[in-house]
Amino acid sequence: MRMRSQMALLAAVVSAGSLWPAAAAEAPGNHPTTQPPRCSTTLYLSPAGRDTWSGRLPEPNGDRTDGPFASITRARDALRQRKADGGPGGPVTVFLRGGTYPITTPLVFTPEDSGTTDGPITYAAYPGEAPVISGGRVLVGWAKGARGVYTTDAPDARNGRSPFRQLFVNGRRQILAAPGGGPLSVRGTWQLDRDSGLLSLLPERGVDPRGAMVITPVAAPLLALAGDPDEGRFVSHLKFEGLSFQHAESPQLPEEDAGREAAPGITGAIQARGAKACAFERCEVARVGGCAIWLERGCTWNHLVGNHLHDLGAGGVRLGEASPPERAMAETGGNVIANNFIHDAGQVRPDAAGVWVGQSSDNVIAHNEVCDLSGAGIVIGCATGDAPSACRRNRIEFNRLHHLGSGALHDAGALVVRGVATGTVIRNNLIHDIGGGESSAAAGIRAGEGSAGILIENNVVAHTVGCGLAVSDGKDLIVRNNILAFGRDRQVEQGRGDGDVGFAFERNIVYYDSGALLTGGGAIRADRNLYWHARREPVRFPGNLALAEWQASGQDPHSLVADPRFMDPRRLDFRLRPDSPALPLGFRPMDVGACGLVGPREWVERPRRVRRPRAMTAPHRP
Repeated sequence: MRMRSQMALLAAVVSAGSLWPAAAAEAPGNHPTTQPPRCSTTLYLSPAGRDTWSGRLPEPNGDRTDGPFASITRARDALRQRKADGGPGGPVTVFLRGGTYPITTPLVFTPEDSGTTDGPITYAAYPGEAPVISGGRVLVGWAKGARGVYTTDAPDARNGRSPFRQLFVNGRRQILAAPGGGPLSVRGTWQLDRDSGLLSLLPERGVDPRGAMVITPVAAPLLALAGDPDEGRFVSHLKFEGLSFQHAESPQLPEEDAGREAAPGITGAIQARGAKACAFERCEVARVGGCAIWLERGCTWNHLVGNHLHDLGAGGVRLGEASPPERAMAETGGNVIANNFIHDAGQVRPDAAGVWVGQSSDNVIAHNEVCDLSGAGIVIGCATGDAPSACRRNRIEFNRLHHLGSGALHDAGALVVRGVATGTVIRNNLIHDIGGGESSAAAGIRAGEGSAGILIENNVVAHTVGCGLAVSDGKDLIVRNNILAFGRDRQVEQGRGDGDVGFAFERNIVYYDSGALLTGGGAIRADRNLYWHARREPVRFPGNLALAEWQASGQDPHSLVADPRFMDPRRLDFRLRPDSPALPLGFRPMDVGACGLVGPREWVERPRRVRRPRAMTAPHRP
C-alpha cells in the first residue's frame, strides 16, 4: 500500500506539466522494460551496425545488406533530413542496442533536431539491453617496471596537448598523484609526464593493466543540447531513456575559481542550454570529471527522473547559473528533478553539491536520494544579503539526504539555502548522519546569509555533528512541525542577531542527548514546541534558563519540556505514540518512509548497496 501511495505521489509531481504522462505514471527509476510507443517511425542503432544502412532493422539481415545504424549522429542526421524533407509527423523512437558507443567529440543536438508536443523524439535503450555512450579512450601497451609501476605512452597528451586528469581501471577511479611527488608508492595512483606523454600507474593489488580495461576520458561534454535562448531558439521535446553516459572530462578551473561552489569552469557530462520540454529518464551518468547534468541558461520544463548519478568529479545536477539572467527568455525554471539516486560525487571538487540550484525558480526537487558527498546534498540559491535573486518558489520535498558533509568543509550542510528565496518550500525531507570530524559545523538544514522568504516544515533531521538547524541571519523564515534530533554539538543555531532578523519556530520537536539546545543571538520567535533531553538531564535555554524563566522572557509561552514518546528514535523511527504530548500542541505526524526513492524494490533498495568506511556509518551516534 505504501509503495502505491508513493508512486501516486511521484506521478502527480512529475505529471504536472509532463510531456510523457504514460512514462510519468510508470515512475521512471523503476527500471521497467522499455516498450516502443505508438509511433510513426522507429530506428535502431547497434555497435555492429553501419551508418550506410537504413537503420530500420534491429539487427543485420541475412546477407548483411541492411541493418541498424552504427552511431547516434547518423540517426540524428537522418531525422534532421527527414524533417527538412517534410516527412510525416508523429513520435519517433531510436532504439540503441546493448554495447559501447565510443565518441571523441560531444553529441550535439540543435533546435533543428527537436521533436514536437505531438511528435517527441526518444533515444532509448533497446528492451532488456544496456547501451553505454563512452567518451573514453582505452589505453594499451603497458610495460611493467621497477617497484610494480606500469607505464605506457599517451601521445595525445605529449607536450601539454590534451592532458587528462582522470583514469579508470576496470571501472574504478584511480588517484592522481600530486605533482612533483616523486615515485608512485600508493596503490591505485597514477601520474602523467605532460612533456613526454609517459603515463605511470601503480595499480591496486591483484590488477595487471595489461589485461585490464584502462580508460581515460577525452570528450567533454558527452552530450550537449545546444539551443540559443537569447535568440528564442530552443531544443525541445527530446527524451533520453535508459542510456549510460560514462567517461567525460571537465576543463581545469582557473585558479581564481578553484574554491567557488558556482565556479563557471565546471561543466556537465550532459550540458543543456536553451532546452525546453526535454527529459532524461532512467539514465546513468558515471565516471566523469565535472557534474552529471547541468541545465544552464534558458532551460525550462525539463524532467530529470529516475537517473543514477555516481562517481562524479563535481556534483550531480545543476540548475541555472550564478548570475541572474538579463532576459526573460534566458531564465531557467520549471524543471522537475525527481527520484534520482545521486552518490559518491565531489571526487575532484569536494565542495560540490548533489543538486545545486542557482538563479532558477519554480523547480520541483522531490524523492531524490543523495548520499556520500563531502559537500551538501542540496543547495538552493547563490546570492547573499539583499543581492538580486531569481531563485524563487522552488519546492524541495520527500528527499532523503544522508552521510554528507564528511568534514572536508567546515560549514557544510545537508540542505543549504542562500539569499532571498521568496516562496521556496522545504518540506517532508529525511536528513540524517551529517558531518564528521571534530571541527565540522555541518548542519542538517542551513539557512545561510541573507536567507529570506522560506517555509521549512515537516522535516526530520537526525544525527548531525553541528546542529539540526542553523539560521545565519535570515528573516521571514517559518520553521514549523519539524523533528530535530541528536545534534552532537547543538540543536538549533539562532544566528548572529545583527539587525531586524529572525524566524518563527513553531510546533517543532527537539530531542537530544548532547550539546546545547539553542545557541546564538538571533531573534527567534518560538511557541508550541516540545523539548526533551533523552538522558533526562535538565533542558536549558539561552542564558542557562529553565523553561519557566525562558517563558518569562516572552518565548515559547505554550511549549513543553516532555518526552515526545517516539517509537524508536535511535533507528530513525520517529512515529509518535498515541499519548505523545506533542499532539495536543498541534504537531502533525509525518511518515519518513515516504522519503527517498520510490518504485520497485530493486530501485528503492539500491542505496543500501553503497559501501562506505566504518567511520562514516555513524560517526556521532551514541
